[in-house]
Amino acid sequence: MSLPITSFTFVYNNIWGYFKATAKNMIIAGSPLEIFLQIFLKLIWLSIILDFIVSIILLIVFDYFKWLFILWFMVFSIYALSIAFIGSFIKYLPIDKPLSFFNVKRNSSLFINIITLLGVLPFILFDYTKGIYYLLFPIILSLIFLKILWVLKKTIFKIFKKKLFQFN
Repeated sequence: MSLPITSFTFVYNNIWGYFKATAKNMIIAGSPLEIFLQIFLKLIWLSIILDFIVSIILLIVFDYFKWLFILWFMVFSIYALSIAFIGSFIKYLPIDKPLSFFNVKRNSSLFINIITLLGVLPFILFDYTKGIYYLLFPIILSLIFLKILWVLKKTIFKIFKKKLFQFN
């Protein structure tokens, strides 16, 4: 199976590390967290769609396509989006050099990457084609993480602002 794991673990889990100027401008302008979410989604929607299309084509070409993959891809993307959005605030790492696939530690937080990979765990350990109840695990986790974000949004946002302006 192909999922957008690579793009999340290398880039999206630390999106504001790559777009520091945008994040700083939004903070100075007093943008609420909802605007950050809109910008976050605008920055990554195209690459997720392209990843989906390429994955479908490859699965069809190599005769591994199953319709359940579409549901799995969507659920994992929602789960990973929630983790990436939260992770880009609480585990912000400034990125001064271009993206490097050889230096994972500089691109995003190992802790956030592990949490992202936890959403895939049920599909690796169990045969996901036997039933769709395995989809509940990443859905429940993403709802928990989003609820934590909305409850602690002022605290998380203050930590992010401090980290963002600490690293020039």
